[in-house]
Amino acid sequence: MPKKKAPAVEMPIAENEYVKELLALLKENQSPAGKELLELSAMFLRWKNSLPARLTS
Repeated sequence: MPKKKAPAVEMPIAENEYVKELLALLKENQSPAGKELLELSAMFLRWKNSLPARLTS
């Protein structure tokens, strides 16, 4: 039998447990990738929020 897919749940990426763990590891190792990942997630939120306005313009 095929596995059922879990329903998609909208959650800010920075609140995802796996992402939190990754960010903790990046911070522990003083990696600039952690800062870049947070900046990227913030950009996606802004794009998502501005998309409806751009489609109706």
